[in-house]
Amino acid sequence: MSQAGLQTIVDIAKSVDAYVLCDEVYRHLTQEDGYSPSIIDLYDKGISTSSFSKVFSLAGIRLGWLATHDQAVMKACLSYRDYETISCGQLDEMVGTLALKNQAVLLERNRGIVRENLKVLEEWVHQQPHITWLKPKAGTTALLYYDFDLPSTIFCDRLMKEYETLLVPGSCFDIENSLRIGYAFETAHLRDGMNQLGKFLAKLEQEAR
Repeated sequence: MSQAGLQTIVDIAKSVDAYVLCDEVYRHLTQEDGYSPSIIDLYDKGISTSSFSKVFSLAGIRLGWLATHDQAVMKACLSYRDYETISCGQLDEMVGTLALKNQAVLLERNRGIVRENLKVLEEWVHQQPHITWLKPKAGTTALLYYDFDLPSTIFCDRLMKEYETLLVPGSCFDIENSLRIGYAFETAHLRDGMNQLGKFLAKLEQEAR
């Protein structure tokens, strides 16, 4: 989120003395350079959660964190954690420490991947008469909207069975006639997937005639 967007939320929260819990797992994985503010940069009652899974591409180590200036909240969270988790794996913590020491390198690499792949996806979308979208400014996923009279679950089931390509139906997010696509992986695989999706869209066009 932009700083202006976050500040709007902060202003509303301040007016009723509310906390704001912000999942910042995609923070800094943006399409443009620049600092991405955290909720705790803007608000004493802000609570930030994140992990190594997205920006650092280290989902396997299953580590994350919570940050806040509110000491009462932190004390309560630490107390709850003591009941839930005895300890984390030492190897996981070693990998996480190494990642944090080299976070600039990892961020540059992963930004490069999502920026290049979003360009590839954008070119493909512009070539598809039945697909529209709102181009993402950050993150690793996008929603593709289609204009066929076909529920998204059926769309995705057929796409998987007939073209061995997997997308998430928009109905999972209560946004029908849409598909969620991820683009944070090998560019060649993304191109292959979009090629298969394009074939399926052409088939649907033939069926609609």
